[in-house]
Amino acid sequence: MVFGRFRRITSHNMVNALRDAAAVIGEDFLGFAKEDIGTHSLRSGAAMSMYLGECPVYTIVMIGRWSSNAFLLYIRKQVEQFSHNVANKMLKYE
Repeated sequence: MVFGRFRRITSHNMVNALRDAAAVIGEDFLGFAKEDIGTHSLRSGAAMSMYLGECPVYTIVMIGRWSSNAFLLYIRKQVEQFSHNVANKMLKYE
């Protein structure tokens, strides 16, 4: 709110806020630079979360305003990275 009035949140506002947060956390911890963050990250990240949460594909397409199931191309890499070496980690006893 500015001067008691709501203002519209723009994609520019979102990118700046996310990049500021990433800068505080640090590239070494996150594994990516703050410049790698964009509003598309939000769409693909939300699609991945919904997919992993077993939402139907048509729901993901509608909510994400995807024109097709093309979001699967974006989340495939993320799912592969997320699940990389999971079996080995499950078998490791510490």
